[in-house]
Amino acid sequence: MIGMWSEPFSTPYIAVGNAEVSITIQLPFLIRSFELSGEVHLGKSGKKIVAKAGVGIDMTGRDNYFYGDINELSLGAFCKAFDYNLNLPKVILDSGFKELSIGYSFLEKKLANRFLKAGFHLEGTLNILGLIAKTKVEVETKKLLIDCEILPIGTSSSYFELTRSLTDNFNGPKIFINISPKSVKVFIKGAIRLLNISSAVTIDIDNNGLKFYVEGNLFNLFYVNLKVEASYGNKMNLDKAGFKVSACLSTDIANNANKITNNGLEDAVKKVNGVVSYAEKKLKKYSAQHNEFVSKKESLSNIRNKLFDKMTVTFAKIEEYQSKVGSSCTDQCHRETGYFAKNWCSANCLLDKGEASIRIEGKKNKQNVRSMVYESFDEVFGFFDWIKEQGEKLLNTAKEGFITVGNKIVDVANDAYEGVKAGFEIVKDAAVSFSKKIIDIHLVCFNTSLEIASKACFGVKVNVTIVGSQKLIDIDICFQTGFISAIAKKISDFFYPGIEKLEEQVNRDNVDSDEMDDISDGITRKIDDRGHYDDHHHDGDDHGDFVIFEKFSLSIMLKFQAHVTRAKKLDEDFEAIGKRFIESEKEAMARNIDSSGMTVETFLSKLKYSTETASLIPSKTNEYRSRLNASFTKICVEWLVNHGLGVTGSVKELQARILKFLPYPKLVEKLYRKAKKKFLFSTSLHEDEIPHLSQNWTDNENLYPYVNSKLFKEYILNKREGTFGQQQKAYQMLTSRKIISVKTHSDSNRVYVRAFIRKFYGYDVRPAILLFVGGTPLKGYCECPVGLSGLCCHVLAILLYLKHYVDTKTTILELTCTQVIQKSYIKNLLKHQFLH
Repeated sequence: MIGMWSEPFSTPYIAVGNAEVSITIQLPFLIRSFELSGEVHLGKSGKKIVAKAGVGIDMTGRDNYFYGDINELSLGAFCKAFDYNLNLPKVILDSGFKELSIGYSFLEKKLANRFLKAGFHLEGTLNILGLIAKTKVEVETKKLLIDCEILPIGTSSSYFELTRSLTDNFNGPKIFINISPKSVKVFIKGAIRLLNISSAVTIDIDNNGLKFYVEGNLFNLFYVNLKVEASYGNKMNLDKAGFKVSACLSTDIANNANKITNNGLEDAVKKVNGVVSYAEKKLKKYSAQHNEFVSKKESLSNIRNKLFDKMTVTFAKIEEYQSKVGSSCTDQCHRETGYFAKNWCSANCLLDKGEASIRIEGKKNKQNVRSMVYESFDEVFGFFDWIKEQGEKLLNTAKEGFITVGNKIVDVANDAYEGVKAGFEIVKDAAVSFSKKIIDIHLVCFNTSLEIASKACFGVKVNVTIVGSQKLIDIDICFQTGFISAIAKKISDFFYPGIEKLEEQVNRDNVDSDEMDDISDGITRKIDDRGHYDDHHHDGDDHGDFVIFEKFSLSIMLKFQAHVTRAKKLDEDFEAIGKRFIESEKEAMARNIDSSGMTVETFLSKLKYSTETASLIPSKTNEYRSRLNASFTKICVEWLVNHGLGVTGSVKELQARILKFLPYPKLVEKLYRKAKKKFLFSTSLHEDEIPHLSQNWTDNENLYPYVNSKLFKEYILNKREGTFGQQQKAYQMLTSRKIISVKTHSDSNRVYVRAFIRKFYGYDVRPAILLFVGGTPLKGYCECPVGLSGLCCHVLAILLYLKHYVDTKTTILELTCTQVIQKSYIKNLLKHQFLH
């Protein structure tokens, strides 16, 4: 029968055909064999399941066979073929065989369209819940052979991965199963990636589990021959199998660990011998540093006391000069006889009174200067007293620690050799025996689960000889850079646990030393670079704020000292100028005076210059004082801003605010990190990145970047708080025509858009810039307070302007003077027409 018979006997969705029948007859008319082949189609046209099959029967039973081919045998294929609408997951619908071929032959047999081997065979691609395997099964009389190609295998936690080969990561390994009456052979052939080792591998599987070896650089650190095993019992699940890995490190690694271990013990002995003298030396250094700070404070106190004494003396001098000015020249000269003598006495009297007047003015101005300087001491001495108090506390703490440090170290050293019943003297004498290897490491091996090994931190067994006795110890180690040193340290700590305590004690002393050294640096030199503050915070130094604030106080102290020196110099200059001027005028008067005494008035008029010079001193001092306060305020404000705290108030209020937080360094650290994170914006465009105005900025609407609603929303998502308010302001700017001009500048795939925008009140104009990269708005800049974030209303107004142009092909810019007139005229005209 050639062709297909659709819907036989009115049976829908079925077609049969292409049938062949063969009968072999042996005389006398006996049927020897019977063969039948054909096709069956199930389902609708275009979605059919096609099955081709054949069968042969031999009367002797020795030449029987059958075969069959099915294009697809799955639940989804049946649903499509018969129009079943089952609402099932795709992974279930796809489960089944694709291109399935089955067959059986008692003997090898060659047919017209195929060759059948003796035995049963099955071949096809099997999909079970998304897992795909290409399977071939052959069953013979004495053996069963299964050849399976699967997807890549990996554990649920990706501890290892099995693939077809080192170059083929998309296909899985091949699984071979060969079963005979006497043996079962199961093995997997492919490539494995395990603990950073990649290697071709053949995995043998037996009744106890699987086992294989791989060689390579473990964790990319050292070469190793790694043994991998997995015991799984009767219910095997390769993904959940309990994989174990084991290996021994090379002798080179053990030798290096030997060397490091013994050198470490020798270093520990040296630390024991030198730690007491070290403590004494540091204590002496700290005391000198603290005394230096105290002496500087005392020197300023002496200056202050001397200044007060001078103010007292000056006050008495002013009273003395005032009494001289109030005296009468007539009473003073009435006893003189003769015209010339009376004139000379009168001139000298007037000269003395004029000089006294100048002295009074000068002394008053000097008194004002000294009074302001004296008040300045009060403003900064509060800091100095606080710093001195903190320094004394630290010094006392250091003294308490160093007084007993020698005994502490000795106790630690005794504990170090408690395991071998040796004391401190043996520790010191042990240095002689180091050449004989107190510790000798032979082997370092491990045997752990693959899950633990994948974390690169697990236990190892060490075969070691300690003072002639061989031991096997367990230590935990992390395999990373420097792991050999870590092994050596673990071994020395295991046998001599006190060595670790010894190092901790010495390291703790070193940390204390570093803190005191920082304090010393703050006392002995002027610090202008405030960047050190960040370093202290990043290092997690508990005393960082104290050290930095001390440096800040010292900076103020030094500036204050310079201010006092300048004021003192002005005081001395004025004193010298006044004295020279008066003496020169006295000499001139003595030379030129005559019977009329005319130069006396001239002299008194010239004295006015000296008085004016004296009047400049307070203004100069006020200038220096304002500079000092400005510097003081700037540093306080910087500190408060860096910690996200308020910056309003007087200098004394700022000072009190800082002092309130300094005793709590952990809180200060938290505030600093929070403030630093808060003020970071990915949309911030630095001013240095903006092309200069002299470069090619173009007023061409055709070069505007494309902006739609999606780009606008994506950009404003960078601002989490205050977004709605900024958008409202931006919209008002656009509709109120506050944008004066818009220009662009292109540089490769970067486009800058610059707009000049007028403020809401007044006529001031500020620029705003928006950067596009690859057509996407990324960063913005504006001079307004919010503009540093790149998310202010002016930058958003540029985005709205560009979006409006894309939507309408029109611009909304500030009206010119003629446009304003036209607008007013049209408005009035419409109003007139409406009324009439």
